[in-house]
Amino acid sequence: MKTVTFCRRAVTIAPAALLAACIGSQPPIGAPGAMPQSSPAGESAQSRSLRSNGDDYKVSGALVYVTNSNPAYSSVTVYDAKSDNPNPITTISTDIFEPVGSCVDRDGTLYVANQTGSGPGWVSEYLLGETEPLRIITDGINTPSYCAIDGHGNLWVSNVGDRTVTEYLKGSTTPHATLSKGLTYPGGIAIDRGGSTYVANYSPPNVQVFPPGGTTPKRTITDGIIEPGGIALDRDGTLYVPNLVPCNVEEYRAGQSKPYRGADPLSRAVFDYISGGLTPPFVLSG
Repeated sequence: MKTVTFCRRAVTIAPAALLAACIGSQPPIGAPGAMPQSSPAGESAQSRSLRSNGDDYKVSGALVYVTNSNPAYSSVTVYDAKSDNPNPITTISTDIFEPVGSCVDRDGTLYVANQTGSGPGWVSEYLLGETEPLRIITDGINTPSYCAIDGHGNLWVSNVGDRTVTEYLKGSTTPHATLSKGLTYPGGIAIDRGGSTYVANYSPPNVQVFPPGGTTPKRTITDGIIEPGGIALDRDGTLYVPNLVPCNVEEYRAGQSKPYRGADPLSRAVFDYISGGLTPPFVLSG
């Protein structure tokens, strides 16, 4: 594992990246007084070429994408996950404003959810190695917060503005499906290998689990959920839910609705504030 520190944030990276966020008592993005958040990391096995300031960079393995949500510095900064305390490879700022979550598909395409504060916002899409967007998605977008990619490469976006989650087939800018039942303040979103969709509601706090192709939740997780932020699933289907208060991460084994309380290092809500005055901390693990 490696730890990267930047802009008062700490991100720990493993090859199979998994996002968890912990923001103390701050509300989530989209809520009054919200703080900037870090974006997920992307991973791909192939070697990639990135271009920045006229220079070509060859990178293999995981990349880390960090969103800067401050309106004055709205951007996504790209780092090489294999380097210790690396300098940025490049920074993406075109058509990015107050970005919240981001996600990366298997081809390395980056999607960024942008909240404008005065409009419905948009999702910008960038091919691997590009800093200019391939396309902008606005149809079905209403104050987007987080996004996720399913096993077919389709994009899913949670919208705070109209309390929905919209699905877009790969390459499309028109919604293919919309989820709304059980969604009150949708934020973090994750999709497991079987196609089930997990959506965290900030208020009232819970995680709704939708079956593959279904629009009605099959299960609601409330035990251990207090103020959820971004959520993530690992390859075994274990769900990780960060609580903004009391600043921890709860772990739920596949198919379970109660937090796991075993003895392994990832259980018992072990992700807490990182020492050294880094606020807010962000943890990625795998």
